[in-house]
Amino acid sequence: MAHQTLITAEVKKFLDKHPSGSQDGLKGEAKVACRLFCPFTHAFTWYILEGYEDSDNIVYGYVVNNANPDFSEYGDIDLNELKGLKQFETEYRTRLTDFLGQLMNQVSDSNNYSKVDQSQSSPRRH
Repeated sequence: MAHQTLITAEVKKFLDKHPSGSQDGLKGEAKVACRLFCPFTHAFTWYILEGYEDSDNIVYGYVVNNANPDFSEYGDIDLNELKGLKQFETEYRTRLTDFLGQLMNQVSDSNNYSKVDQSQSSPRRH
């Protein structure tokens, strides 16, 4: 699988200018470096706000739990875990596509609808 890049050079530059704690107390006025989301489920959306000087893989942000907004929270976000979700998504889509293809072939191979006797499909009279 190809290397997944979640943080671009532009976002990295933003994070370097906004280290951990630099936006404390800004609340709704905090600047967002980028938004990441899970396109195959739309269950979570991550808003990256700050970086850590000693880590390229851990950032600080806000995660929105779209399925249950009461569980949305601020905290550290591990970009390696998000890359793992992207890999999972790719594998999931591949498996799902293969499964649906096999299912369609089975349905096509067993499609006997055109062979139904007209007498069976017409209403019966007593």
